[in-house]
Formats: sequence, structure tokens, C-alpha cells
Amino acid sequence: MAGKSEKSLDEKLEALLTGERVWRFQLWQPLIAAIALIVGVVMFSSFALKGGEKGANIIERSANAIASIPLLAHKIVYDIIHRENAQLAQGQRFKGAVGMSLASGAAPAGTALALARYEGDSGRGIVEIRSLDDGSIIHVYRPDANEINALSKLPKDVIDLNRDFSPKRYLPYSPVPEADGSLVFHAMGSPLVKLDACSLPVWSVDGNFHHSIERDADGNYWVPELLAKPVIPYVGDDFSDDAITEISPDGRVLFRKSVAEILIESGLARVIYSHDQYLPDGTHLNDIQPALADGPYWKKGDLFLNLRNPAMIALYRPSKNKLLWTKEGPWLLQHDVDIISDHEIGVFNNNSAAGPDGFIVRGSNNMLVYDFSTGKVSSPFQKGFEENGVRTKSNGLFTLLPDGSLMVEEQNYGRLLAFDRTGRKKWSFVNRAPKDGRVFQLGWSRFIGAGDTAKLKAAYAAHACPAVGK
Repeated sequence: MAGKSEKSLDEKLEALLTGERVWRFQLWQPLIAAIALIVGVVMFSSFALKGGEKGANIIERSANAIASIPLLAHKIVYDIIHRENAQLAQGQRFKGAVGMSLASGAAPAGTALALARYEGDSGRGIVEIRSLDDGSIIHVYRPDANEINALSKLPKDVIDLNRDFSPKRYLPYSPVPEADGSLVFHAMGSPLVKLDACSLPVWSVDGNFHHSIERDADGNYWVPELLAKPVIPYVGDDFSDDAITEISPDGRVLFRKSVAEILIESGLARVIYSHDQYLPDGTHLNDIQPALADGPYWKKGDLFLNLRNPAMIALYRPSKNKLLWTKEGPWLLQHDVDIISDHEIGVFNNNSAAGPDGFIVRGSNNMLVYDFSTGKVSSPFQKGFEENGVRTKSNGLFTLLPDGSLMVEEQNYGRLLAFDRTGRKKWSFVNRAPKDGRVFQLGWSRFIGAGDTAKLKAAYAAHACPAVGK
């Protein structure tokens, strides 16, 4: 019995040891497989990275092609969705509101709008000159995207105009109507264009022009431009090197200077380089506001620059290549800076937070006023923004009107409106397509004063334009 018990114990011990060896072997199998997988991924990644370089061998090029499949698939799906709905509003708000809502006397007499909008029913971008007396359409510009794109000599690897700015995607931005009835604009990332009163091209300036277009005291246009290649060191080709660019009324480039270069030369290299991670969109210039006259804090020809990503407003003197003043915040992801008195500027504050899922507006947008004489910031139209639910995540602009009300473009959501300091809405336009039923985006529309509106009416009357197809 004892022998049998000992043998049973030996058998149990052997079984235990054998089971432990099996368990250890089974544990090592996935561990070895995991190590092999990691080594394989590292080697494959190395091949894939080298495959994108000049002179790569067939194995490296193959690895690069395989590694690019998920990214390519994502891009294809994104492009299909984006192209189909490129100018659709980012949210379908303002239920029941369509077009202009304007009571008699609600806006300054004799004034108008250069209303840049995507016309959803026809599937194209247009600019309407609309009277603010009664909301009627005075004139319509219908840019021919194909005709405009044909004027450009930009290579496809810089901007693929036929793909990205096809007729169904082309939306004029920041239109500037001139006294002779001509119109200057771009399509947010396209060449700068001038059309005559009959929507025929006058000139085109190649470049990636975007956001605002503002005239200086000499009638020249200041426009943000994304340079084809960065001009500053220590960045990659993907760095968004924005420039301030001055264009003459006849379409000649008079001045061009990298904003990043201005900051570095002024001792503010930290704005470009001092981040935990490489930041390819370090400045995001979206507005250039020229000073039209001397004041106690700036001179005629100075420029206010709106730099979204460092939350900075800067005052720059191009004649001296000198940065005179900067202020970061309290605005967040802001757009549009205007001179509103000889000692004040106004800033359209998106008041957005850049979160892991995109931009989130913290309550509402607002317009902040900075007073150079006191150094204080105020928000005189706060109630109007809150009560009217103005909350565009990006883009957006404001204009202080002659009657003391504030015009605001809620670009992402296709609404233009004006309200007074009590928050009372005076008029609005919702860019809903009557037949399609959906709201489409606006393109940085512009207020036109009474004097300029009268000149435009005379110019349109003097032109016998042929009928333009819708």
C-alpha cells in the first residue's frame, strides 16, 4: 500500500511538473508571437517609411503602399462625403426660417449687403447685392468656376483647382464690390479673382488666398495667403506658413511677408517653436485690418493681424518691418479684428475650446472690445450673442453698423443677423434653400454703406449685362 501511495505521489508530482511546463510553454507561445509581431511591425514600419523616399527598393515601396491603404481609404471616404456636402451648414438650425427677415427701418437707410452664399437649389456659390431697405436683390454675381480656374497656372500638387474648386464646391469669400461694379474675392484657399459687373473675369492672382480681404487707404487689397513652401527653418513641408500679401487694384503683388518670419524676427520664436509637439498650423492668420488714418496708438498703413492659434492680435508696421504690439487672449480661436475708434479695436471671439472631438463653443460667441487708452477689455453686445444663440465654432465676423447695432455672420450655420446692445434682433438672413430645404454656408459677407450702395446702383445701371444662366 505504501508503494502504491508513493507511486501515486510521484505520479501526482510528475503531473504537476508536466502541467507547469505545459502552462509555461503555452504562456511563452503568445509572448513569443507578440515579440515577433512587434519586431515585424518595426521592420515593416521601417520599410514603409523608407518606401516613401526617393531610391527605395521594391520591398520598401511595397510596404509603403500597404501601409498607406487605411489612410487612403479614409481619405477617399472623407472626400466623397465632403465633396457631396462641401458647403452644407455644419448643423441644420433655425427651423422654419428662410431667407431675409427684415422690417422697414430695421437697418440704416440706403445700405446693402454683399451676401456671399452657397445657393443650395442651384448647387453653386453666388454673391448677391441685397438692399437693407427692403431685402430686395439689386444685383447678382455668378462666378463661372471653370472659367476662373482656367486662368490659373498653379500645379495640381499645390492646389487641385478642378477637384477642390469645381462649380459645385466654389463659394466666393469676403467679396469686395468696387464703385465700377466689379467684385474681388477668393474661394477660401484659391487664387484671388476680380470679376466685372457682368461676372466676367478681369484678372486672377495665383496663390492660396483665404479668409478676409480688406482695402487700405490707397485702395490696395490685403489678403492672408498660405505660402506653397514654408520660408522659415526647422519645420516640415506641411507647415502652414501664412503670409500677409498686398495686391494692387490691377492685380499685382506689391508686398508679401511670412507671419512666422515676422514673429521670429521680433523675438517671438516661442509662438512657432515652443510646444510639447510639433505644431504645423502655428499662426492661422485669418484677418488683416489696415489702419486708414493716423491715431494715438497706430499710424496710417499699420496692420492689425488676427492670429487664431496663439490667440493673438498683433499690430505690425510693414514700412518698417516692425511688430509694434501684441496681445494674447482673452479671445479664443478668434476671427476678424476691426478698428472701431481711434483708440479701440473689436475682435470676433469664437470663444471655442479645441477638444479631442473638435471645437466646442463655450456658451456663445461674443465681440470683445480692447481699449488702448485703458488696457481694458469689454463685451458690450454679450446679451445679443447669448439671446440669439450665436455660436459658430470657426470663421465668423462682425461689423459695427452706423445705427449702433452689430452685424454678425454665423458662418458655420449659414446665418447673418444684426442685434442691438439689449439683445433685440433687428434683421436676419438664413441661407436655407427653399426647394432643397437645407441650410448652406455663407462666405464672409460684407456690409455696404449708403454712399457705396448708390455708386454700385449707378454702375449696374450703366452695364448692359447679357443674361447669365443660373
